Amino acid sequence: MDKPTRIIFSGEGGQGVQTIAEIMARAGHLSGHRSTYLPNYGVEQRGGVSIAFVQLCGCPEEATSCSCNIGFPKFKKADVMVVLCERAIERTRRYVKKEALYIYDNSLISNALLAGISCPKIALPATEIAKKKLTPRVFNVVLLGAVIAYTGVIDKKYIIKAIEEQFAEKIKKNPEIKHLNRRAFDIGYEVMSDIIRNAKKERVSV
Repeated sequence: MDKPTRIIFSGEGGQGVQTIAEIMARAGHLSGHRSTYLPNYGVEQRGGVSIAFVQLCGCPEEATSCSCNIGFPKFKKADVMVVLCERAIERTRRYVKKEALYIYDNSLISNALLAGISCPKIALPATEIAKKKLTPRVFNVVLLGAVIAYTGVIDKKYIIKAIEEQFAEKIKKNPEIKHLNRRAFDIGYEVMSDIIRNAKKERVSV
């Protein structure tokens, strides 16, 4: 990465926005690269709009100088927007740039509400996928898998390790949590990979 990758996750408090942002930043550190994470909550931590700013840099953490310039954890524009609820659309609109990718859960968000968002968009029914294949609780990790597949900023093995660390205490009490979150990540990764492959095929066939 010559430039930092800047990602914003946003949704309702309680949807696990901060959890997946922490996992991504943790994975960045585990991979030996610089990363930052900044939580930003609404007035109510649960029920308000929750926003997380994540930056990932290609420079090693021990580097004495870094061209990525990610010292300040909050940024003005995101490369990738991940939106989990309708209320977050307006709250995060100012961070959208025309070349960003806008990933949203269309199980929860009406396509019509995004008419004013002019950047490329990908609808991913993460809640519906998680409900059918696993449990609705892990829909946020499905979206995390999709983000990693699209950006390629971190090797999957570091994300898996970060997930295990993030949920270590819960996994001790219930080992099934490890399987659920690993599977949720893999499903999201696979779904986004399929979307990317199909888009490439369409471009070739035109």
